[in-house]
Amino acid sequence: EYIKIIVDNALENGVKCESQIIYGSPQYDIMTLTRKSEADCIMLGSRGKTGLTSSLLGSFTQNVIKNINLPIIIIK
Repeated sequence: EYIKIIVDNALENGVKCESQIIYGSPQYDIMTLTRKSEADCIMLGSRGKTGLTSSLLGSFTQNVIKNINLPIIIIK
């Protein structure tokens, strides 16, 4: 429901936007999907669970940042 509100708000303001729920291996699937898409940027959460660096930016998000050649918006 929360994602739908964000997407609807973006569309109402003239921003082309879509969301996808991914089941399986999120890291692999996000990187594969992003490489195949025509996206201008992607948005990810910043939830870290282990260690100091990961508490600032999750290891999943860090890995996606290293492997995607698109601007990435991090949501806290």
